[in-house]
Amino acid sequence: MKKLLISLIMLFCVCNICFAQEDAKTPINFIYIHGSDQGTVEEFDIWINRMHPNMKKNLEASAFIQKHLLSNAYIKPEQEMLYWADKTKKDKSLVEVGLTISKLVSSCFAQLTRTTLAHLLHDAIWLQKYVNMQPILDELNEKVIANAKKGEKNVLVGYSAGTFITYQYLMFKLRDFELTDFFQRFQKELEITSEDLKALKAVNPKPTCIDAVVDSNIAIMSADNKLIPISNKEKLRANFKKLNAQTELSCAPDNAISGVINFGSPIVIFYSNNDDDEKSSSYYFFSRLCRHLIENGEFVLTVNYKTDPLGVPTENIKISEAEGIELFNNLKLNGGFIYDTVANGGIMFISSHLKYWDQTNHFTKAVAKAYEDGYNYFYEINTSKK
Repeated sequence: MKKLLISLIMLFCVCNICFAQEDAKTPINFIYIHGSDQGTVEEFDIWINRMHPNMKKNLEASAFIQKHLLSNAYIKPEQEMLYWADKTKKDKSLVEVGLTISKLVSSCFAQLTRTTLAHLLHDAIWLQKYVNMQPILDELNEKVIANAKKGEKNVLVGYSAGTFITYQYLMFKLRDFELTDFFQRFQKELEITSEDLKALKAVNPKPTCIDAVVDSNIAIMSADNKLIPISNKEKLRANFKKLNAQTELSCAPDNAISGVINFGSPIVIFYSNNDDDEKSSSYYFFSRLCRHLIENGEFVLTVNYKTDPLGVPTENIKISEAEGIELFNNLKLNGGFIYDTVANGGIMFISSHLKYWDQTNHFTKAVAKAYEDGYNYFYEINTSKK
């Protein structure tokens, strides 16, 4: 009886230690964001229920990912979603009329291609309008904030046009925007006076996000994603006082994002202007974002199928190349990286764009491999001898 009691006590202690170790780790929520022509929310739920168990399994099976991404964290078995297709329906009536007419005279293959491209292009253009994108970003931010309040982190998973949302979320919601530095850097271009700068410095602005600057009515976002200060100088200086409080409402909490996984991404086609020359504010936005990711240990991983005609890759950068850019001076390396790659999979032509959701085990294995490849490529770690 005594031995049995001791055994039960030991078992109880072991179980408590196991639970304590799991509880000590930070949960990571995977938030899936769909692309164009998604269908109903129930249909998207079926897609991500098929994808997420394999995503969790294959990421956790990687010793490299366990060491870097999951050393003090674990992936929650329950996935989340951001469903935005319902917001575009009112603007698609003319597109649907045209597609209905063309269906009467087109082959199935031609109609499939036309429908996919029409919906992609419509949603891509629709999403690029700041007034359309912002409510979606705010909804996503509410999820991120709610998870952060529970001590949890987030990985955003964007598919097709959904990659525009992950990209803009990082661009507009992360607390890495130094308004004083921005105004000083582009003082002449933005018509900022010394009195404006003096008034701004007087409020001791904290690191903020672009959305907080807009929501404070300090500036507006132009159609080509340039931040333009309001012309009324008296209001401009008065609105500086709102910025710190608005930051808490409009921006993502610090350290709330672990990373982003994009796939089927045509983002390089629609946002190529954000990698402009050093004199433009768009260059400042893009380089600032890259610096934040690297210094905060966050990753952006893009994995497209080779046969996906809509998945367009971009050029990768190594740490030695990043350190040669002026905005990356004194860069603090903390495990963050950006990597774009292609993987085998899918079938030929347009249907390949949908095959990620049918080949979830194969695809998520490619994601796990790409994480390791991307980290090693960025930090120029030679793995040939391993």
